[in-house]
Amino acid sequence: HEFTKIFWYKPVGLITTAILTLVVANTLDLEVISTSGSAGFLLIFALVNAAGFRLSDKAGTSRLITGLGVLACTLAFGALMVQQLKSNLEGALIAIGIILFAYVMEGTYKYLEQKGKVN
Repeated sequence: HEFTKIFWYKPVGLITTAILTLVVANTLDLEVISTSGSAGFLLIFALVNAAGFRLSDKAGTSRLITGLGVLACTLAFGALMVQQLKSNLEGALIAIGIILFAYVMEGTYKYLEQKGKVN
């Protein structure tokens, strides 16, 4: 919600994303960026499948297919992290750091939202 606001007639979310993208692209190795992206997508796909599994009655989805999706994405994420920890420790740690940062920021935002400090 906060990223959809307009500040100085410019979209805050677009500016923030552009700045963060430039910082990441100019400071990190391409392998680190691709590892982080792959890890993030695998987690997102696992969570989407978990939501489909949990809401299968309402969404009309197959619990078997969505359950296998959760399992496959989780196993692929684990394999990626094990492989990266062995061959590219820096990339794996940065990927884990980015993911943890995203979860902490989301949790902080939800907490502040519940307290009424964010609209």
